[in-house]
Amino acid sequence: MGIISLPYPRNESHIGLVNRTVVTHFILLGIPNTDGLQTILFVVFLAFYLCTLLGNLLISSAILCDSHLHTPMYFFLCNLAMLDLGLASISTPKLLATLWGQSRVISLGGCMSQVFFYHLTFTLPYCGPNVVDHYFCDIFPMAKLACADTYIIETVSVSNNGLVPMTCFLLILMSYIRISYSILKMNSAEGRRRAASTCASHLTMVTLFLVPSAIIYTQPQLSKVVANALQISADVVTPMLNPVIYTLRNKDMKWALRKLRGGQTTAR
Repeated sequence: MGIISLPYPRNESHIGLVNRTVVTHFILLGIPNTDGLQTILFVVFLAFYLCTLLGNLLISSAILCDSHLHTPMYFFLCNLAMLDLGLASISTPKLLATLWGQSRVISLGGCMSQVFFYHLTFTLPYCGPNVVDHYFCDIFPMAKLACADTYIIETVSVSNNGLVPMTCFLLILMSYIRISYSILKMNSAEGRRRAASTCASHLTMVTLFLVPSAIIYTQPQLSKVVANALQISADVVTPMLNPVIYTLRNKDMKWALRKLRGGQTTAR
């Protein structure tokens, strides 16, 4: 059943032994209300994941191989691509396995890895129920199963994953209001169009990445359907869109990608 009993002393003055249950694995309930849709969702999410892997790997390779792109801007774009690869790989492979009809069971180590890489924390003891009401091991579903006081870690999670992203989003939004004002003052219509297009792309991705996290982790009582939709958008869809919006519209990146595949490189 995924739970074993181990004898351990209750404290230094306790002479006898008592039983303590230790969870060895967890069972993921998956995405709610998807009965009969597993095959369709598997194909869609697999396509998203493969596009994410291919797009971000190509972007990283092009930047690393082209010395013309060794600038601060492309350094951060390369880091973004690697971040997207890691973010998409935390939960998507297990989600695909679950949708394909494989076991919903995830080992304690696998569950620990998901929580750790998503939040840098996994300090709660588990000695009772092992059914996770989510499609991966996230902090709030896991906190419900812990046999310890979770108030502090839930508070930190709300701050780190909810309030901080929302604060960042509001600051970015304020900066874009000032940028928009500067764009309106530009004399060139073409310059205004190009600047507005670049800013709109960036603000779109910031919104898709930060807003779902802010909503999910500041509203733990959110409907399961809404919470799962927002989480999947942030974990599966956004990492796939980043290469298209940030880099594939960039002339230097297109030139570097052609160079990477051995195409014409005589002109940018």
